This record gives sequence, C-alpha cells and structure tokens, in this order.
Amino acid sequence: MRVLLSTYGSRGDVEPLVGLAVALKALGVEAVVSAPADEEFVALLTRADVELAPAFMPVRDWIAMARRSPMDIPGCRAKMIGAQHEVINAAAEGCDAIVATGLMPSVGAAQCVAEKRGLLYEHVAFCPLFLPSHHHRPFPYPGHAAPSEMTDPRALWGHNTGAMNALFGHVINRQRTEIGLPPVDNIRDHVFTRTPLLASDPILWPWEPTDLHDPVQTGAWILKDERSLPDDLETFLDAGTPRSISDLAASLFNMRKKPLQHRSAPFGPMASARCWHADGPAWR
Repeated sequence: MRVLLSTYGSRGDVEPLVGLAVALKALGVEAVVSAPADEEFVALLTRADVELAPAFMPVRDWIAMARRSPMDIPGCRAKMIGAQHEVINAAAEGCDAIVATGLMPSVGAAQCVAEKRGLLYEHVAFCPLFLPSHHHRPFPYPGHAAPSEMTDPRALWGHNTGAMNALFGHVINRQRTEIGLPPVDNIRDHVFTRTPLLASDPILWPWEPTDLHDPVQTGAWILKDERSLPDDLETFLDAGTPRSISDLAASLFNMRKKPLQHRSAPFGPMASARCWHADGPAWR
C-alpha cells in the first residue's frame, strides 16, 4: 500500500504528517509527503527518512508573493489550487489513498485528485476548534464576521459555511469543473468530510459528540526527536515551575469557553511548556 500525505502550510502542518509517515513505514506502508520544500522542511524529512514530493513552491516564497500583492488574495488562492493540483496529481501516481491538511486551496486540490482518481481520501485537523460542533464557535474569517447578535454555535457554524463558500467556493469549483467533476454547494463539508481524522490529544481536549461532525480522534501525531536541547535552553526550561497534565487540561477547558479576544496564555512563562506529563513533571 502507498499513501500520499499532502499539506501546505507551516511546520505545524508539516511535522505531524512526517510523524504519521514514520509510523506508517514501520507498519510496512509506503508513505510520501507532499509539502513545501523550504530548507527546514527538507531537513526534517531527510532526518526522518521520509520521501518528499515538493509542493508548488516553498511557503516562504508564497508568503512573499502574497505580500507583494495584498489586494489579490483571490488570485493567490487560484494560483495555489491549480499548481497544487498538478503537483499532488503527479505525486498520487501509484498511491492508494490521500491524507490531506493545510491551507484550504491545497486541501481542496488534494480532495479533487482523490475524487477524480477514485482514491481513499481522509482530511485531518490538528485541533478540535477547526471542526464544526455545537460545543464551540468557529474562528471568524476576516471580512466575513457574523452579526453581533448571532451567538449560538450552530448558527455561527452555519455562517462559517457561507464564509468558506465565499472565500474558496469559486476557486475549488472552477478546479473541479476543469477536471470534469461537478461543482459542490458546501465546500467546507465536502473537503473536510463529515468524518475527518482529528489528530489531537484527547486528554487535553476530548472531542464531545455532536450532530454537526463525527471525527475520529486519533491522538496527536508526534515525530520522535531524541536530539539534545542546547544548554542555554535547558537552563531556561529548568527555571519553570512543573505542572501536571490535569492542570493544563483544566486551563485549556476554561480558556476555550472565553471569547477569543479575552484569551491569554494559561500559565504565563513558556518555561512551563516542558513539564506536562500524566503523572507530573516530565523530562526529569
């Protein structure tokens, strides 16, 4: 079996897929990652001994291009989906399945490739907040804010459907039409699917059942890294106060109940970030 893991975004979009690729290879599955060929990502995949199928351009180059033409973001989306479709379609040759995440035009391109080729397709999210649920609100898209009187999560996720159609519907449906697929009315649910993978820690944020979405929460996809930390970083981390995993889970639970503009870091100093463990301080 051969699986294409497709993403376009930051390290937070790339590294979990590399972790999944390593796990799949250990099970005897061929895995190739399609990701931006920025220097640090190339080094990451080389260290993990995972095959890279470079995306249409390094993500830093794409950001620089977008900054040069800030008023042509729709044009940047159109350029991404067309170019990513070409790259992903080539990388999918001989594959049995595609797992996709990252920026929406890239995920839309991957879904088009899978649908046209008749491949198994899975979308993956790395945080519950990005999937529809009546237990939490969606992130608002700039320029597509919901009316101030709209507070019910179900209504807000309905508004989110319209916002994503407005932002991505035209470019994704145009790509679908170009390759002989019919247009779709609900871009978000078609690309994300109703049963995506949710690669996040169920202890920190367990998915609560909802009729809006039914993801499979797999746990976080973590790439093992046994390299030593620099001495100065070790000194900085040792200065933090150890916390238990239950402290962090409680803090995150309370944080997500607050409006986004009022949220703050749960424990202040970054030094505490090293110390989460089910039974208390870790990395001792």
